[in-house]
Amino acid sequence: MRYKDKLPKTLFQKILIKLCYCFIQKICIPKLEKKKAFREEIINKIEQEQRVLQKKIDTLKHIDRKLVELIKLHEENWLGKFSPEARAKLEAIKDKKGANIF
Repeated sequence: MRYKDKLPKTLFQKILIKLCYCFIQKICIPKLEKKKAFREEIINKIEQEQRVLQKKIDTLKHIDRKLVELIKLHEENWLGKFSPEARAKLEAIKDKKGANIF
């Protein structure tokens, strides 16, 4: 079959095709465009929230690193107040427990 054989031949077929075309142009396409715009808006909001959350995660990681540094400095200062024997005993206790007791 050729393309010309598929074209509407009767007036009814021509009118029906034009009605379908108008329906698609006036109703279907605008609805799809609205749905697309709505989805894009939601995607933009999600991406913005992801950026905000990533900034918060980065800030928390920075705070965590600073706290670890502060804890280490505090341990060094606190252990510096004890005699070498007491310091060795505390280090041994710390090593046995496998956790920081400070």
